[in-house]
Amino acid sequence: MSATLLLPTDAADLTGFLDLGDGQSASQAVPERLTIRPPLRLFDNILNPSVVSVVEAAASSILELRDLHANWDGHGAAAIDRDTLDFAVELFGRLAMPLTPVPSVVPTVAGGVQLEWHTLAHHVELEIEGRDRFSLFMAPRDLQQEPEYFASNDVSEARSGLARVFAQG
Repeated sequence: MSATLLLPTDAADLTGFLDLGDGQSASQAVPERLTIRPPLRLFDNILNPSVVSVVEAAASSILELRDLHANWDGHGAAAIDRDTLDFAVELFGRLAMPLTPVPSVVPTVAGGVQLEWHTLAHHVELEIEGRDRFSLFMAPRDLQQEPEYFASNDVSEARSGLARVFAQG
């Protein structure tokens, strides 16, 4: 069993923080692996129901990749690390906005996750290579325009690029 516990950033005393109910003690419910991180700082529009449903659909597809083991492609592909999957879900939750369509989710042979969109105007690939490591490639279908590549791991820069692309349709 595995779990991620998102704590308030000002939580100094965790006494009584975990209320399990049914007489179950916290020590009985502790998973084999517990990751403790500060909460995601999602943007205000994440409360938009259309964004929530897109994030849920993408998260479900991303987490389906957890069952892929090493050599899943028969040619030596790496297994996808649990932290990479968790980060892919977190990152997409931070990047999603009202115009964001549900991405196609593709495992990479290097053990990463790639989210893809193919719109009328662009091909977009967001490659998540591990925790806090991602790159964004946006290629317009109009060959007169130059493709854009962001490898800076900058969430706001990636979100801005995606907003431009999805606003164009």
